[in-house]
Amino acid sequence: MEDEALDTAEVAELVAAVAVGTLLAWGLTKLAVGVGAGVAWGLAKLVSSSSNDGRLDHWRFPACGKLKMNTDGSVTGSLKVFGGRAGFGGVIRDESGSWKMGFYGRLADCSSSVAEVQGIYRGLQIIKEHGFCDVEIETDLQSAVKQIKDGHRVKERTRKIVEECRVILGRTRCKLKHIGNKANKVADEMAILGRDQDKDFVTFSSPPPNQKIKDFLEADVTSAKSD
Repeated sequence: MEDEALDTAEVAELVAAVAVGTLLAWGLTKLAVGVGAGVAWGLAKLVSSSSNDGRLDHWRFPACGKLKMNTDGSVTGSLKVFGGRAGFGGVIRDESGSWKMGFYGRLADCSSSVAEVQGIYRGLQIIKEHGFCDVEIETDLQSAVKQIKDGHRVKERTRKIVEECRVILGRTRCKLKHIGNKANKVADEMAILGRDQDKDFVTFSSPPPNQKIKDFLEADVTSAKSD
């Protein structure tokens, strides 16, 4: 009977632990919702960056005669609760690191993955409209890359544009891959600029007058030349 009583106590402790764990998970979910999409975006960036293989820790030149496009999304707070903002941005550069085209835009309330997918989609539209092909496309949120390449956990809200991304990728022979966020700083800053203004879509034939953009462009070229 003593052994049976001990087993019963152990079972009771296990049940209590499961209950506490469930309550904690519920509380964390509520906290995440209350804090807003900005925290989720930051955590997604951290996880995505930590899963990177380390080979792309800085921007690299595209292959000779090719173009490279970097895209990103940016989310802060919750538009509905805290008046937060969301946006996307990107940049297309040539084999010397020179600016070919840039873009950004504001989005309605959305998650980080939706913002990232929108950035890729808008960039692909530019590639299609300008007749570019074989462009190397990089972004730093792995879940967005998986949605487009593998159909992994595609959200209903982005299903149509994910399908369009696949069509454009195939027709233009572009390649999409995941990189670390240190290799995506120009696109990240473009997304922040897009988030903090009010136009849906803006393109730039030359870099916007922003010191961070200028510094990141110069740093990318310097690091790429060191390879």
